[in-house]
Amino acid sequence: MTKQELQTFEDRLQEMGYRKYPATMNNADYAWFKSFSESKYEEGRCNYQIAFSIYDFSPYIDRDDNLRKNPYSCSSSILLSRCIDERVDLEISSRNIDKTNIECIEKLAQSFYKWADKNIKL
Repeated sequence: MTKQELQTFEDRLQEMGYRKYPATMNNADYAWFKSFSESKYEEGRCNYQIAFSIYDFSPYIDRDDNLRKNPYSCSSSILLSRCIDERVDLEISSRNIDKTNIECIEKLAQSFYKWADKNIKL
């Protein structure tokens, strides 16, 4: 992903209600998070989150021709946690995550949550 592609992607995430946080997972440089669906099991908790983790490889562009052209990368995670004792993660790594994929990942997350709510009993 180029710097301009990253900026367009991050602008779209912000427009859609995602918030930027320092990343502590998957060694990302930072991540954009959004929470969905209030938990019926624990008041004040959301059922799942989506995270788009951003990786900045620009300090290493001298090591690889591909990094010179595309120094930024993104992966996404669906973090299911209906209550404090539950954690189910679905990681999606792809070189093709861009602004058009955000809606698709949100639909996948909703479907994943519905499956888990039906099949994983608390």
